[in-house]
Amino acid sequence: MNQSAFIKLMIMTASTVFRRLTIGPVPKLFDATYYLRINRSAADSGIDPYLHYVRYGVAANLNPAEDFDTAFYRQQTGETRLDPLQHYNKIGAETGFDPSPNFNTTDYLMRYPDVATSKSNPLLHYRTHGRQEGREARSSASKFGTLVALEGVNPQYVFTLPDEVAVGFSIRVLRDLPVESRESRVPRLCFIFKFTQDEIDLLIDAFGAIQSGALSTISLDINSDIKRIKYTKTVLLSFECCYVKDEQTKYTKIFRYSELRLWDLRGYEAHLAEIYPAGSTEINIHA
Repeated sequence: MNQSAFIKLMIMTASTVFRRLTIGPVPKLFDATYYLRINRSAADSGIDPYLHYVRYGVAANLNPAEDFDTAFYRQQTGETRLDPLQHYNKIGAETGFDPSPNFNTTDYLMRYPDVATSKSNPLLHYRTHGRQEGREARSSASKFGTLVALEGVNPQYVFTLPDEVAVGFSIRVLRDLPVESRESRVPRLCFIFKFTQDEIDLLIDAFGAIQSGALSTISLDINSDIKRIKYTKTVLLSFECCYVKDEQTKYTKIFRYSELRLWDLRGYEAHLAEIYPAGSTEINIHA
């Protein structure tokens, strides 16, 4: 073995150990052979392929597999705490995000309920079993270049506050909520608020305090008046992969979620402002 090959082997070994300690195992959706073949710079670097993808490939919109389009996926999700593959595996597939223009996650799970029941990742199932079994993968309904916080969300799971009925409301944020036997799964709950700048700051501080561990629960009371109904919508909270308590009234929403996205609706174009990890929220509406 020449010196160059030895150095490359050492880099690969060290980077693989580092990846295992800091990122964890390689997702089954990652195709190292494809990634190194398509991205010559990754192959020449000698770095663990998946580590290279997480550290450099995502930012450059390099694809981790032939059937996963990084740029397309990121256009749907915005910035995330997880790399696109991990996000799709843990959150995105259940939420309904599509890994490429050629694969419709929701359609695949609806037409093949056995896949949904087995909790298999739909793209991985199609890649390893579905294609050989003659199952069909239809094209994504998402449009490239658009943020889709509300796309495909059932209107009954979209709430705007305040409105003619709910003039005031309170938001209680908890780090943990006990699992209930009677819960319904909802892919996404969206709350659109007409907040002032001070209220937006309070909301961000509240979720930040829960995330940092400084507090285990915090409550915000928003007392409004009828004039605010005409205010501009300023914030959208998108709660991903929710489990909602079945026994509640239309004035109380209690649920657990896998990820929270805060969208800033001010200005010319809405944009993703903050991302928070799993938690629980209780929203009480004062009619």
